[in-house]
Amino acid sequence: MRPRSLRFAAACLWLAPLAAAPAAEDPQKPAPVKYVFLFIGDGMAENQVALGNDFMLATEGRPMAFAHWPDRCLTGTLTADGHVTESAAAATAIACGQKTRNGFLGFDTEQNKLVSVAYAALAAGKRVGIITSVTLNHATPAGFYAYNTNRNDYYAIGLDLVESGFHYFGGGGLENAGQEDNPRYRGNLYALAAEAGYAVARGPEAVLALRPGSETVKALSVVGDGSLSIALGRKPGALGLADFTRQGIEFLDGPDGFFLMVEGGQIDWLGHTNEGAASACETADFAHAVDEALAFARRNPGETLVVVTGDHETGGMGYEPGSAGLLARQDRLISAINGTLVHGQPAGETSWEWVQRYLTRMTGLVFSSDPGADGANPALRLEPGEEDALRAAFDGGLADGRLTDAAALATAAARMLERRAGQSWSTGGHTDARVVTAAWGARSGLFAQCPENADIGRALMGLIAP
Repeated sequence: MRPRSLRFAAACLWLAPLAAAPAAEDPQKPAPVKYVFLFIGDGMAENQVALGNDFMLATEGRPMAFAHWPDRCLTGTLTADGHVTESAAAATAIACGQKTRNGFLGFDTEQNKLVSVAYAALAAGKRVGIITSVTLNHATPAGFYAYNTNRNDYYAIGLDLVESGFHYFGGGGLENAGQEDNPRYRGNLYALAAEAGYAVARGPEAVLALRPGSETVKALSVVGDGSLSIALGRKPGALGLADFTRQGIEFLDGPDGFFLMVEGGQIDWLGHTNEGAASACETADFAHAVDEALAFARRNPGETLVVVTGDHETGGMGYEPGSAGLLARQDRLISAINGTLVHGQPAGETSWEWVQRYLTRMTGLVFSSDPGADGANPALRLEPGEEDALRAAFDGGLADGRLTDAAALATAAARMLERRAGQSWSTGGHTDARVVTAAWGARSGLFAQCPENADIGRALMGLIAP
């Protein structure tokens, strides 16, 4: 599917009389910005943004703010050697303003160390924060503080996190925190962080109790060792990306300003598994975190820049606008539907009628045998051929009268709902699709011209340390 065209805002420049004009600003040395937010939707390209926007319109009655900012462009993501990127190379390009090879963090192609915008902000006297919905030593957040040619060396990357001196880390926990067989092992990463002066909050209760203060200068605030719960089916009260963004702002706000990077990491994971409804929910959840930055920017006008981009596209997702709200009918992951179909069956032999009722409850799809089929939303009524396909998937998963494998059945039902919502997938991996870069606030116009991801890093660096 062809990407939807982006609209660019036209700017008007009003010139005062020559005698009264202020000194011209050197476009090569833009004025520094006090507060800088960078949001990265991992796996989020143009179609993910369009779907998330339409999903929010349908479910919340409002658009996704950053989808409509006038200062925006499409940005290329290929690596230095022209390959489809992964998150380490992409994060390094965005963070350091220079493309590199896949798997590299903080190094150029010749393994020379690069300086990230986060370290530049720290050197400029700003507070620095890193937030993610996945683990904090995963590739995208690590691109801002770590030096490693192996993005999977989580323990060593965690050591770089501890030694970074950044003021706030929040969201998911630390992977392989106690990896004793790592050649660089020096102790549990959480204990090392505490020794380095971090207030370590592990678990929702500890996170909610954590507050900045004179004795809490640096913080490591995580839900546990893993990632945040995904937005689709999230339990009431569970912490999301917006909660950590709000807390991060509290810790970082000060007279010298700050730099805060926030990653929506599970958009990528849901693209890899082709979870359509969950992907839309996760993108909307990411947009809620951006809303926290916008609220801060409105309290600090003229001093705040908010930039949103993606590191690459995942899933080869296609989207034809119009019916994204139908995805809200699905209330859990495809894998969870599969699990319930297999393990949640009533006693005795599995009934096709029970399966039909469950699929209707989980996806909104309506079978012709349903008593309320005639009054159901026409868009959700199954065609005879679709019912036959689902029945065939059901029969194929039976063993001794029990449904022992429902993966094909659950996936087929979800795909039928996704097609009705205008969504499709072409791969389980990354693609070379360009991503959307958008900006709002101080000096946002610089980000309407970022043809490559490294251009984002160079523009940010110029605003942090001009």
